Amino acid sequence: MQLAQTHDFDDAETLAAIWLNLATALEGTGQDDAALEAFQQALSLQQALTGKLHPSYAVILNNLALYRYKLGQYPAAVAALQESVQIRRQTLGDAHPQTATALFNLARVLIETGELAAAEQAASEALQVARSGYADNHPRIGKAHEALALVYRAQLRNDLALQHAVKAEAIYTAANEVDPAWIDSIGQLLEELQVGESDRE
Repeated sequence: MQLAQTHDFDDAETLAAIWLNLATALEGTGQDDAALEAFQQALSLQQALTGKLHPSYAVILNNLALYRYKLGQYPAAVAALQESVQIRRQTLGDAHPQTATALFNLARVLIETGELAAAEQAASEALQVARSGYADNHPRIGKAHEALALVYRAQLRNDLALQHAVKAEAIYTAANEVDPAWIDSIGQLLEELQVGESDRE
């Protein structure tokens, strides 16, 4: 952190990126207050450089929101993600893949705040945007299906949840490259949903 505070970088965008990387590193070591401070520094520098209406500002907001989600700070995470979605719509367009990413992140956090109708809307839109912005069966399309599965599970609509979870798993399995954690998470979700189906029989 001292390097980021004291080094004279001519490129403000480079310095913002350094603060963002520092925030991620601090997050990984569990230094919550320092990580949040670093995220705020990155946001301030990016805002000074480009203003808020810029994709890079939206990326920092998205990452900060996911960290707040991890810390259980759900209302703050929702607010940051909603702003990130708005910025991406205005700067990248409604059909851009980054817009889809922000939407399915928003859907997952809205589940935690109990705003299930809004979560369903965000997840459904994420799937539409992902389908228009990515090649067929891209893992990010699977991620949108997974977000919908989580929403429907929260709504106790297990049949729909299971349908989307199966689609997500099929996409992840067929993909050339996918985060192993995504495969683990969808496998766990499928197991929970299938157990629920068995209990109803």
